[in-house]
Formats: sequence, C-alpha cells, structure tokens
Amino acid sequence: KMTAMPTEIDLRGMDAVEAICVLDRYLDEAMRAKLSTVRIIHGKGTGVLRAAVQQDLKKNKFVKKFRLGQYGEGEDGVTIAEFADFLGLWRKPAEAAERIWLTFSGKTAIM
Repeated sequence: KMTAMPTEIDLRGMDAVEAICVLDRYLDEAMRAKLSTVRIIHGKGTGVLRAAVQQDLKKNKFVKKFRLGQYGEGEDGVTIAEFADFLGLWRKPAEAAERIWLTFSGKTAIM
C-alpha cells in the first residue's frame, strides 16, 4: 500500500541538530516523490530553528529558492522551499532518465 508524500514537515520542539537531520531526510524523500515545493514548519520562537533550517536550505543543491511564509501560510513560523529542476525530474520519465544518464556519463547535450 502506497502512502502519499506529505507536502509539509513540522520541526517544532526539536533542537537544531535533530531538526536538520529530520529535514535533510524529508527533503531527500520529497525530491524522490517529485514534489516541487514543501512547507517547513519551524515555529516563531527565538528564531534559532528558523535560522538553522534556512542555513541548511542554502547549502542544499536541490533547493532552488526559499522564503518565509506569507499571511495564511504560517508567516514567520514556516519556510516555503522550492526545488530546482536542473535534471528535468518534473518532465516525462524517459526524458529525465536520459538527462540523468548524460549527466553521469560525462557527455553533454542540449535539451
């Protein structure tokens, strides 16, 4: 039985080290599930968790951009992250597989 990949993760109550470990695993799974954006709930609090989350997102090569939530999304208590599609994962599976093969085989192609 297959379960749907959640589009958000709640890190509230975790310390920064635990939250980043959980976040990295979640981001990896979200990419594999071909989600284009995710909502990361870190809470407002002191801002330590928000800062750790955003530092981690800056280093993640699969994250194209991120921003704080807007009104109705959770505002400063959440970060919205958008994944980069530099391997064409949102395309048709055959096109994505070919692009990945070309990337790892060292060949270049314009697609």
